[in-house]
Amino acid sequence: METQSVFVVDDDPGMRDALRYAISAAGYSSVPYESADEFLHDYDPQATGCLVLDVRMPGTSGMELQRRLRVVDAKLPIVFLTGHGDVSMCAEAMKAGAVDFIEKPFDHKRLIEAIKTALDQGKTSARIRKMRASFAANRRELTPREDQVMRLLVAGKNTKQIASQLSISTKTVDNHRAKILEKMEAEDVVDLVRAALLSGFEGL
Repeated sequence: METQSVFVVDDDPGMRDALRYAISAAGYSSVPYESADEFLHDYDPQATGCLVLDVRMPGTSGMELQRRLRVVDAKLPIVFLTGHGDVSMCAEAMKAGAVDFIEKPFDHKRLIEAIKTALDQGKTSARIRKMRASFAANRRELTPREDQVMRLLVAGKNTKQIASQLSISTKTVDNHRAKILEKMEAEDVVDLVRAALLSGFEGL
């Protein structure tokens, strides 16, 4: 089972300890960092979980860290913490994909609810990335003709329509479809279409 971590980035040692205690009491594991730069130095693109991030810190700020992670297409959901009620900053953070924006001193219940939401979001994101990688790898096993037929299947064409469009027999289409389903590890065409759409593949 893939382990998710709550990465805590805050330059205040007392706040880091308080966050680690609250997170641990809720049953989650945490990894503390005293700066955004320290987190970036250790950052693993394959890591799963979420980020509890202070907005204002010496050096790289929390907002700047969010921007940098977006540039590299990082998938760690972020829960922001701030000691300063800044509405415009909150709006910017949420628009950029933050899960929540919580003022210090933080409310334990709200923090844990936000972390749970972020972790659930992270699981979904990780599952989709894994599905997309699997779909792409399986697709490379298709012959050019099978890939052509798959595009038409995903576009909603039936056997007769595909046969007519490609000038081949319906039996040949059925044979291709069977091989496509096997190679793409799909139970049926509906399963194939679902995987294709979740993987960002839209057929023709």
